[in-house]
Amino acid sequence: MSAWYDSSCDQFIQSSTDLVVGQLARTAASEGWDTPPAQEKEWNASVDLLKQSLTKKQNERLEVLQSALTDPRLQEFEDVILEYDFRRRGLRMDCVLLAPGIIVILEFKRQAPTLADRDQAMSYAINLREFHEVTQNAIKEGNLIIAPIVVSTQCTATESFESSFHQSPWEAVLKRSLLSDAKNLADTLASLLALRRGRQILNRQKWINSRFKPSSSILDAAISLYGQHDVSAISQHALPAKIIAECVEELQKIVTEVRKKRKNGSSSFLEPPELARHLSGYNSSLGPPKASSSPAMRRWSTFSNLR
Repeated sequence: MSAWYDSSCDQFIQSSTDLVVGQLARTAASEGWDTPPAQEKEWNASVDLLKQSLTKKQNERLEVLQSALTDPRLQEFEDVILEYDFRRRGLRMDCVLLAPGIIVILEFKRQAPTLADRDQAMSYAINLREFHEVTQNAIKEGNLIIAPIVVSTQCTATESFESSFHQSPWEAVLKRSLLSDAKNLADTLASLLALRRGRQILNRQKWINSRFKPSSSILDAAISLYGQHDVSAISQHALPAKIIAECVEELQKIVTEVRKKRKNGSSSFLEPPELARHLSGYNSSLGPPKASSSPAMRRWSTFSNLR
């Protein structure tokens, strides 16, 4: 894991926007982000070009964030992390704020926030809960909570504050991504501080460098395979769903016939123990998934519904 910029909130507030943008640009260029291939000696020129593209967008975000964090009610926010790179999941978070007992994820948008924007912020929160070891430990040991917010930098975006949380196993995550704007961000952050269940302090560098730790190997594998698709996408990957369904039906017939022969002692064919279950899984991917008592599969089912 890494971040393009991180500092204490005090240092962030006192830093000029140009200084912060410059660090973001240098880190982005060093990682080859949106720049032509360049050697180290060419980075300075690349940074200048990249800074031009970053400056307007980042200036808006940084000014909104710096203004909000100067509010005396928010003194407990200790750390600012910008452009957090959750590489194993292919995610980059605009901003993460750390305070004792809470992680706040901020996703900035220039336009009026959409449902997709809220889902994006929620996905970040759930991914931290499911795959980020330091976050998982803080939830378990210190009752940490996670709150995603979509912030509009240019439009008015307000709604009534909702303080409910997901059910287990995501009881540490706010149930809905909150909406806010430049004018109301400080109020929203102050309201979140009041929801905390604990006051465990998070070490910024340990948090940034946290190990990737899937809460479930099944969930990790499923999301890695189908993270950008609906579960039913498996049926459209290579062949029409009808053909796959016919193949599965034919295989099930063969398995049934083998079982009959084996029961009568007329077949020495040994059926792989997991075959029937795999066939059932393929079949269910062609339509609504069947209910499962497996905690890992329940997590995957709920996770897939977020997208």
